[in-house]
Amino acid sequence: MHLFHGLRQVKPALLIIDPAPVCVALMSIFMTKRHRVWISPRIRVPRSVISCHKSRWDLVELQPDERERLAIFDGFESFEEMMSFWDGRLPFLGHWQCWLEPPVRVLAPMRRATA
Repeated sequence: MHLFHGLRQVKPALLIIDPAPVCVALMSIFMTKRHRVWISPRIRVPRSVISCHKSRWDLVELQPDERERLAIFDGFESFEEMMSFWDGRLPFLGHWQCWLEPPVRVLAPMRRATA
């Protein structure tokens, strides 16, 4: 995996980590304009089934405390701040990558080359 810092900034930095982090889970995540969030261990959830067959695709709605933790783990100060970031981009269906935090320090942030 490649990890970046500041993805919501103009120039995100690629973090060089040794050893590289290990992806331990890849899940689908679905967020609505009404600030509802579902996750599924399945990585290919068709958008067409979101509205009517949530249980068939193992979609579980996150509770308020779980949504708050998700936002904090994703680098936001709060769920409210995360939803502000997504304002105008919802509904969203994508992937959520989970990794083990490597027990080492970051060697050096590298700026992405610009043309």
